[in-house]
Amino acid sequence: IAASPQGHFVPAEPVLRSTAKPLVVESPNQQELLKGLTKMVRQLRKEGCKTVAVLTRTAAAAALTHAELAKALSASVQLITDLAEDYAADISVMPVHLAKGLEFDGVVIADCSADVYQLTEADIKLLYVACTRAMHRLIVLYSETPSPILQNIKPDTYELIKL
Repeated sequence: IAASPQGHFVPAEPVLRSTAKPLVVESPNQQELLKGLTKMVRQLRKEGCKTVAVLTRTAAAAALTHAELAKALSASVQLITDLAEDYAADISVMPVHLAKGLEFDGVVIADCSADVYQLTEADIKLLYVACTRAMHRLIVLYSETPSPILQNIKPDTYELIKL
């Protein structure tokens, strides 16, 4: 475009986002995973993330996760479903497929365990969508065994913590 014969185009400037490495959180079981999820959402809010998305694999998982977070957090937590026309809460819980095209300051992938995300083309694409929704902070939680999709990621590209 800069070499256009019309010559009146202004080159685009890339948006550089300052981001920390993604955080991968290992939990010993599902009960601790839910506690860790609540802790991670609180951490993102404390870090200044105004919009936080908690992404799940399915709508049923989103409903369960929403119920747990709504009980545990004092902030407004909204469940986004296929019927939702907008979202207004600081913390939104939704299945990954509804997050496509949206961006959030912080994203928490609620459960990226081996039994949730398989090594299939569809799950790889869903996980890609989930990971690319975060503008500043990405946190991925799993219980016991991580998804095989995560197992080939270079360890120096993320920070791992154990609950």
